[in-house]
Amino acid sequence: SVVLLTSAGKHFGAGHDLAEMSSGRYDQDLFRRCSQLMERVATCEVPVVAAVQGCAFAAGCQLAASCDIVLAMRDARFATP
Repeated sequence: SVVLLTSAGKHFGAGHDLAEMSSGRYDQDLFRRCSQLMERVATCEVPVVAAVQGCAFAAGCQLAASCDIVLAMRDARFATP
């Protein structure tokens, strides 16, 4: 058994909305839940594989980095702020 993380669209994930975060409207609970998700991915009992296409920026990049294996398609790009 494995867990496979993919995207439903052209990009794996762009992360949080930085404009929203800097405006003070950012929900700290969302950040906590995202951190818990990445911790669960990193400590999962079965291998977690990220199939990354397009952009994996910020939290999307962190999520991919939490996985045991990252399969990067030719168009994959990774970046953190």
